Amino acid sequence: LNPSPVFEVNARGKITFMNEATSALLARLGCGGDAGVLFPPDMQELLEGLERADTARIAYREAAIGNTTLAESISLVKELQVARFYATDISDRKRAEAALRKANEGLEVRVQERTAALKSALDTLQGEIRDRIGREQELRRVYEMLRNTLESINEGFFTLDREWRFTYLNSRAQNFFQRSA
Repeated sequence: LNPSPVFEVNARGKITFMNEATSALLARLGCGGDAGVLFPPDMQELLEGLERADTARIAYREAAIGNTTLAESISLVKELQVARFYATDISDRKRAEAALRKANEGLEVRVQERTAALKSALDTLQGEIRDRIGREQELRRVYEMLRNTLESINEGFFTLDREWRFTYLNSRAQNFFQRSA
């Protein structure tokens, strides 16, 4: 026998068959014997389609009953004027899908936050680079101005460090000491 819930409903909406798995499901759901809770919201339309159909057709619906979600494959059998329901509990899958959706949403938020943080850091670094380039250019300009000033002196000029080593000699001092810094 089929271990999944199976039940039949005639064209008037009356349940004409339910297997043991359907009874067990209804008991687990706390619905007593009322299989009507398993009907999809558009049950009346399905049954009306049963009367108009010229051949059998199959429909798929999901029914949420409390914390349980069922996938229902509904076979509309015109010759017998019944809708036969084959149900599968997909609650775990639905919970997993919801958890995955939530994780993806959380991931998307984290990606956006990190992207914003990286953009901010990049903007800061680019600003610091511009500042540093500006300071380096200013230092070069001041160095060239100082060098030009010291080279324009008619006397020898030199600087020494704490160990009495030459650190700078203008051209006159280089000629006098016959060395460069």
